[in-house]
Amino acid sequence: MRCCNWTYFRGTFDVLLTRYHDAINYLNQKTNHRNKNKVNFYDMTSSILEVNTGLIDTDYINSRFEKYIKSLNDGSNVEDIEAAKKQLHSSFAYLSKDEQKYASIFLKDIERGEVKIIPNKSIREYINDYIVEASNNKIDIVAKTFLKEGKEQELRNIIQLNLNANNLNAYNRFTEFKKCIDINKAAIYFNQLEQKELSTKDINTKIDSFFRAFVVDVDNTDFKDLNENKSE
Repeated sequence: MRCCNWTYFRGTFDVLLTRYHDAINYLNQKTNHRNKNKVNFYDMTSSILEVNTGLIDTDYINSRFEKYIKSLNDGSNVEDIEAAKKQLHSSFAYLSKDEQKYASIFLKDIERGEVKIIPNKSIREYINDYIVEASNNKIDIVAKTFLKEGKEQELRNIIQLNLNANNLNAYNRFTEFKKCIDINKAAIYFNQLEQKELSTKDINTKIDSFFRAFVVDVDNTDFKDLNENKSE
């Protein structure tokens, strides 16, 4: 009985810890452009217990993933497949909010037959692949939307420095990077986004605000691709 209670506590703690980290990340994202004060994580994990929760969670989620894939490959009946899928979905509570998003996309791709399952590749590896691909695509689109020809690598270089709001412009890095921005492209984008003609001052303000956020946190910076639904 004690084992069962511990398992329940362990699972509940891990889920709450993940939500706590999501909340802190959200607060930092919202306050990042207004001030330099950053909310720090309190290390609840080490304060409460000394367990490698990441490994435990990964093993648990992956066991649910393997069970689901096995049910698909074995030609199990619909009820068994749905039961395995439901268990896998439940295990996503151990993932961060962003990871849950891409895990759900991944499962839909499996259902559509658009993913080739590689033996011994964990679900976290697939999720990470999706996150990296999404980030790369977003950087590519932002570069095409705002930057001068051939300057995408400059954007990637400054992103890879893993800067924050406090050191973003150390050594004038951010100021130098902004020279890569095509003001005419930016004007077209923001005028279309706002559906009105903006002043050069307003456009420059929006450029500065957007890229200060984007360079620091690509994944969580809002960006609307205005060409997404246009036919080629």
